[in-house]
Amino acid sequence: NLYGGNSDWPHKNYWVGRERGANSTGFKFFMWDSEWSLGIQSDVNSNQTGVANGVAQPYGLLRANAEFRLRFADRLHEHFFNGGALYVDPANPAYDPAHPEQNVPAARYAELAALVEQAIVGESARWGDMGSATPRTWATWDAQRDFLMNSYFPQRSQNVLNQFRSIGL
Repeated sequence: NLYGGNSDWPHKNYWVGRERGANSTGFKFFMWDSEWSLGIQSDVNSNQTGVANGVAQPYGLLRANAEFRLRFADRLHEHFFNGGALYVDPANPAYDPAHPEQNVPAARYAELAALVEQAIVGESARWGDMGSATPRTWATWDAQRDFLMNSYFPQRSQNVLNQFRSIGL
């Protein structure tokens, strides 16, 4: 939600649960209905890193704790550097299918998008004009995918890192 800039969170669209008893591994957070993220109703500069309400209240309170900030910074380092899940090579941020390791989020998205692209045809026929004066079509999918691949992912990781730095994380 922080990386994706989900503006429909933390005030709704989540469930929290845990198994009761000795086998519990703690609380798990389940997100759903996250359509206001990844550049939709937000942009590449969307900043959710300062949220402290709703389900993000513990995160907001923990930011005052030095040990939490250090552990959070360790996680940022793990995922934003050295080939981590959100790593983008600052010298080569554009997605290049021949070098997916240079933009890991775009490479992961490209793989997932390829899995669902054919289903988009049926979905656009079924739901394309729901809630919109302009029908959503295959071209709408292409434009959003291309925006993510060419603009969002090449810039987003660095933007989010800067946002975390600005709040001391």
